[in-house]
Amino acid sequence: MKRTIILLFCLTGWLAGQTQEARAMNPFLYDEFQQGQVFFTEGDPVDVKINFNILDRDMQFINPKDNDQVLFLVRDPNITHIEIGYDIFVLVDREWALVVQYGPLSLLRTMRPAPERPRGPYGVVLTTSGAQELSHLNMSSLSFALSAGSGFGSSSGGATVSAAAYSQPLRALPVREGFRIETAYWLTRDFQTYRPATRRNFLRLCPKISPQVGEFLSQHRVNFSDMEELSALVRFSNFLLRSSSIE
Repeated sequence: MKRTIILLFCLTGWLAGQTQEARAMNPFLYDEFQQGQVFFTEGDPVDVKINFNILDRDMQFINPKDNDQVLFLVRDPNITHIEIGYDIFVLVDREWALVVQYGPLSLLRTMRPAPERPRGPYGVVLTTSGAQELSHLNMSSLSFALSAGSGFGSSSGGATVSAAAYSQPLRALPVREGFRIETAYWLTRDFQTYRPATRRNFLRLCPKISPQVGEFLSQHRVNFSDMEELSALVRFSNFLLRSSSIE
C-alpha cells in the first residue's frame, strides 16, 4: 500500500512552471512584460509591468513615466517576494528564484546563462578560444527611488522601489542568440532558510519524516537535477508533513 501511494505521488499532480530549457533565444523569461506586484515587509504592494532577464539575472520593469524605458529592480532586502501572474519569485542568495512547488516544503529554481561555445559542421562544439562572453547592456549611473509621491508605489507611501535605468530604450533591447540556461534547485521550509536540493538537505529539512523520505530515496533513483522528479518528491514529502501535523 505504501509503495502504491509513493508511485501515485510520482505520477500525478500538476507541475507548476516550465521544464528546464537547453537553449534560449529570448533573454527574457516571458515573451512580453507582464503585470506584476512587488511585495515589501511594510507598506502596500507596488503594481508594475515586469519581466525577468535571464542574461542579466535581473528583474526589469517599465518606467511608468516613460513606457519606452526599462529599469532594473534593485535587490532591496525589504522586498519579500514578487508575483507575476501565478508565478512567485523570492530572493535566494541574492538571486531571483521561481517557486516551482509550494507547501510546508517548497521547491525553487534559479536560472542563469551559460556561454554557448561555437559550433562547427554538424553541430560539433569547437574547442577554440573564440567563444564570446555574454555581454550586458550598458547601464547609466542614474539611480533613484520611485515612490507614491512620484506617482508610482504604495498608496500609503510605505513602500518604494529602487531602480536604475538602462541607457538603451525598450525598443532597442537586442535579442541574443546562442546561450544555454543553467538551472539550480533549492529547498525551503516556510521560506525561512534556503538549501540546495540534495538528498542530505531533504532529510535535514524534514527530520520528522526523514525515515519515510529516506526509504523513498533508497527505493527510487531520484535525479536531483530533474524538476519533475524533484517536484514529485516534494509533493510526497508535503503529504507526509501534513499527515503528521494532523495526528
